[in-house]
Amino acid sequence: MLRLFQIISTTLLTLLCVAGYAQISNLTAFDGTPIKENRYPNVKGSPWLVDAWLDGEVWGEGEQRLKNVKLRYDEYADDVVLFKEGKSFRLNPATIRGFVVYVPESSDLEAKPYVYKNGYPEVDNNSKNTFYRVLYEGKKAVFLYRTKVELFENAPTYGSAVNETSFVRKKRYYIYKDGKMHPVLLNKKDILNALNDKAAEAYAAKNKMKLKKEEEIIQLMAAVESM
Repeated sequence: MLRLFQIISTTLLTLLCVAGYAQISNLTAFDGTPIKENRYPNVKGSPWLVDAWLDGEVWGEGEQRLKNVKLRYDEYADDVVLFKEGKSFRLNPATIRGFVVYVPESSDLEAKPYVYKNGYPEVDNNSKNTFYRVLYEGKKAVFLYRTKVELFENAPTYGSAVNETSFVRKKRYYIYKDGKMHPVLLNKKDILNALNDKAAEAYAAKNKMKLKKEEEIIQLMAAVESM
C-alpha cells in the first residue's frame, strides 16, 4: 500500500511539473517580457481596453496557445499584456496571430468576447502586427476596427504651469476583402463600395438599410456570406 501511495504521489508530482513547464514554455514561445505595472504615470485617463485583468486566450502559429490566462490590452501601445505569478508580461505581437478577452457585465463596454487579430496588410500607418477587433469574419470579407489612442496635451489650467496630458481615442473601421484593407466610414456609400458586391447592394436596398451602425453592417455581410 505504501509503495502504491509513493507511485501515485510521484506520478501526480510529475504531471504538475510537466504542466508548469508547459505553461512556461508557452509563455517563452510568445516572447513574454516583464514590464512595469504603471507605464504612464503622468497621463490622465487609461490606455487599457478595460482596466481590470480579463479572462482570455492567446493563439500563435500552429498549435501554440495560452489558454485560461489573465490579459489586458493596452490600446495606446497596441500591446497584449499577460498576468502570471504576480508579474505583468508584454507578449511580442510578432508571435501572436490573435487573442480574445471576455469582457464582463460590470465593464463600461458591452459584455461579450472581444476578438482581436493581426496579420492584415499595411494601411494608415498600421503594420502587419497591428491588432484589429474583429466584428464579423466570413470567407468573402472581414469587418474590423482599430482604436487609435493618442496623447493629447491640454493647455495649463488656471493657477498651474503644467500642461496636462491625456489619452484620446479614435475608432477607424476597415473592410478586408480580396487581400486588401479598405478604410470605411459607417455609411452606405463607403460600405457598399468596399464590398463591391451586387448582392450586397440588392440586400441593402430591399431592407432599406442605411448602414450607419455596426449591427446593420454585420447583418448585411452575414446575409451576403450565406448567398
